[in-house]
Amino acid sequence: MKIIQACRAKNLPIEFKLAGPFKEELPLELIEDKTYVGELKGGEEMYALHKNNDVLLMTSAWEGFPLVIMEAMAFGAIPLVSNIDAIPEHIQHGKNGFLLNHVDNENKLVDEAVVNLIKLIDAKSTLKNISQNAYDYAINNFSEEKFINSYRESILN
Repeated sequence: MKIIQACRAKNLPIEFKLAGPFKEELPLELIEDKTYVGELKGGEEMYALHKNNDVLLMTSAWEGFPLVIMEAMAFGAIPLVSNIDAIPEHIQHGKNGFLLNHVDNENKLVDEAVVNLIKLIDAKSTLKNISQNAYDYAINNFSEEKFINSYRESILN
């Protein structure tokens, strides 16, 4: 929420959409202004949300490597995500996404996220290139065939 507040305070031309099971934790203004879209119940809702997003912002302090990152990248959304767990194995900072390093300091994390969002706003060519790189990475690494082959290899070896 603090990233949204910081971006709005700077009048950045960003429309945020929040999805997930946390409505009770949100300020009323984010529900009333339609920033919160609710829990996604399936593929069609997820498709509708992802197809219109330029960036996936996820600032978790622990995650593993969430499916939502793979899904968003497959739509060309640029991951702006915490540098934790398995995430940096797939996200190359500045190439196919951005890694947020200050997960232990909320104020620094907010500042870091805002700086990276401003970079994307100010340089449309950068946004386009990183979006394409995210999409290409997803197609080359997260396809069903790739998962099956990796799983088969892990069983056989």
